[in-house]
Amino acid sequence: MLKKILYQISTRIDFEYISNSRYKIPLYTKKMSARAQKKLIRYLARNNINRIVLAKGTEYLSNKLKENDFYVFNGKMVFKYMLNEVIEYIFKIKHQCYRDEEVYVTVVDDRDTDVIIDIAKKFKNLNIVTDNIKKLKRLDKKLENNTDIVYSISNNKKKGLRRAKFIINFNCGNNFFESYKINKDAIILNLSANGLSFRNAFSGIIVEKILITYFNSTPETLKYTQFDSSELYESVLFNLKYVQARNQIELDDCKVCCLVGIRGVISEREFIANNS
Repeated sequence: MLKKILYQISTRIDFEYISNSRYKIPLYTKKMSARAQKKLIRYLARNNINRIVLAKGTEYLSNKLKENDFYVFNGKMVFKYMLNEVIEYIFKIKHQCYRDEEVYVTVVDDRDTDVIIDIAKKFKNLNIVTDNIKKLKRLDKKLENNTDIVYSISNNKKKGLRRAKFIINFNCGNNFFESYKINKDAIILNLSANGLSFRNAFSGIIVEKILITYFNSTPETLKYTQFDSSELYESVLFNLKYVQARNQIELDDCKVCCLVGIRGVISEREFIANNS
């Protein structure tokens, strides 16, 4: 499918070809008026541009674009497909071995079966917590056939996440977590498009996105520093299935350079302090 990059935004709409069906749109003003935004929406639709990477400083356009059915890259797919690297990164900082630990996964369905099975192989046990066990039949069957994985599936709101130290949330929201008793010191990797914010006392760490570096085989567009690295690289992985994406990530030598929470970059000291 056609992939084009929104490089910068302006009231004067111009294309500048980059490479491989990617374009940039230069910015001539700091912020677009409501009228100019409507003009932009019409222009993008007319030119069949439906997937957008927003340059830094143009994030204010995100909601307007989504309201008009444009897909705005947010880096969550890169986060999900690079879970192996994220896990390595965190446990290296904490000086712990993840193979001795349990991982808890929160999901509403089994659309990410391949990712979950791959991650489960890294840990001692896999504990899946969901509100709808019936929707996990395909995942349950695949796990049952994999003798190398020890797993459980639960919907117990009192015990399901009470002992969880390391949680990977695929697509559950705040309401889900508010209904469960959670370990207040847990580390949560939030792959959901919506950020997590708990009303109850929580002193753990919530990772909302990752920043990455990449070296080999990257398209010319990845040289542009005006973009969030994960959001830009997501445009490369967008049409790839998990195994294909993993191959591309290894080919491009992608590495995690830092983890980000709702308040910004999470320091290594926070992860070390979380050891207790």
